[in-house]
Amino acid sequence: MYFTLTHLSVSKTQGSLTKLLKSAGIVFVSTVVARGLALGAEVFIIRSLSPDVFGTIAVAYTVALVLGRLSLFGVPAGVTRFISDESSEEEQWTVVKHGLLIVAPLTVTASLVLIVFPASFGELMNSEGIKQYLTVFALFVVAFPISRVIIAVLRARGETLYAGLSKDLLSRAGGIVLFAGLASVGITEVGAVAYWVSLPIISMVSSVYLLNRRLSVSGVLKSTIDWSSLRDLWSFSWPLAFSSSLLLFFSNMDVLMIEYFLASEAVGYYRSIQPLRQVTGFVLSSFTFLYLPLATQYFSNGDFDTLAEFYKVTTKWITALTLPLVLVFSVFAADIVKVFFGPAYLPVSEVLSVLVGGLFFNVLVGPNGATAKAIDRPRIELVSAAVGFVVNLGLNIILIPRYGIMGAAVATVAGFVTYNTMEITFIRRSIGCLPFSANQLKPLAPTVGAALLLKWFFGGSVGFAGLIAIGMFLSAFHLVSMLVTRSIDENDIDLVRRLEENLGREIPYIRGALNRFSKG
Repeated sequence: MYFTLTHLSVSKTQGSLTKLLKSAGIVFVSTVVARGLALGAEVFIIRSLSPDVFGTIAVAYTVALVLGRLSLFGVPAGVTRFISDESSEEEQWTVVKHGLLIVAPLTVTASLVLIVFPASFGELMNSEGIKQYLTVFALFVVAFPISRVIIAVLRARGETLYAGLSKDLLSRAGGIVLFAGLASVGITEVGAVAYWVSLPIISMVSSVYLLNRRLSVSGVLKSTIDWSSLRDLWSFSWPLAFSSSLLLFFSNMDVLMIEYFLASEAVGYYRSIQPLRQVTGFVLSSFTFLYLPLATQYFSNGDFDTLAEFYKVTTKWITALTLPLVLVFSVFAADIVKVFFGPAYLPVSEVLSVLVGGLFFNVLVGPNGATAKAIDRPRIELVSAAVGFVVNLGLNIILIPRYGIMGAAVATVAGFVTYNTMEITFIRRSIGCLPFSANQLKPLAPTVGAALLLKWFFGGSVGFAGLIAIGMFLSAFHLVSMLVTRSIDENDIDLVRRLEENLGREIPYIRGALNRFSKG
């Protein structure tokens, strides 16, 4: 009986992992391309504006982003989870209508706050310059929550390609075209504002259009309100609203408090590396996109053993795929900054190294936030985020006046480490499982050592081509490290078998190597 149950659990995990990797591949490619477009746009903006002007616009954007995310009220995660449990199209549209009914009044209120009280934000942030931008950013606040609710529907239905297009690719590409057009006629400052404001607007329009190709969006108008279901969505969402608000604040607290304690120029320098620090989340966000619906199904079916195994295996591959990126951006941070922003921004290279290296802890704990939602424990995020926020806020107040932007980086890392530690502790109490495994951790040390040796070997400056070559080498080296440390198991071998089936041809050398070095 034990063998049968274990075999079934492994089989389910393998099938879900295959589906997850397909989805993650699509999301990862769209995310990488979109982040590449975003980075290119921001590099162009940074090089076109002075640090103080860029810093002022960045603060205005941060204020709008905070208000936009507050207006979400945790609804997108709730919409994804509840649609995953519904089978009929009518029931799914009812969930969507409930989500929009919750976010609509919050969105209107938040946008009116920006329009009516821009001067108050200027005084609060100790930045008179942001007043002129905030009224325009009210459009961002209106479109952002609506776009995220519609994308949540695409996510729940497994429409990974459409979600990636609307959330990342089309919005970024459209924003870049708009910015380039305005910059070409000499109004770069207006172009920078228009770029950020246009992102959720394009995302909203494209997501509605793409969803309508699969489901008639008129269904949301025809659906009826089920007050019991609306209360369920509200009950699920409000703890996420508070936790995501706290997470949002301590994700952006560094930028806001640098503006308060230092100057717009310091914000410009610090904000310039924010797109680069996001490399730690590329793979994690790609996997999490489909992980939540699959994990929710396991939990709803009472299949806790498979859920625990799925959690560990997913975390292992997120870690393996992220490590080479993290090592390039942390160990070779000075070269990264020089390549993207030029020698003038070299002082922030150490800050980038601390942020990327420290935020790798988010990767080591895997999709813990999605797991908390899947097991219907949204208050785990609320409590964890509250503790992390307090740590982050306190350290920002203490460290920024003394150590400047490096203090902000340390405070950010400490806040996220605290938050993640609390979250995995609560998850373990709920389902008796931690994300860590020996197969995840064993290959790390050899690859980190290889990166440090490469840094010592090259010594001086490394160019763009050299950084790409180092990243490719570390990726291959980590795969070898996984083989040598016998960190491969039956789930990994099954992925190769399924890949062979999809390709219609055998790849015996890879499968043979995995079989030879697997545990068992």
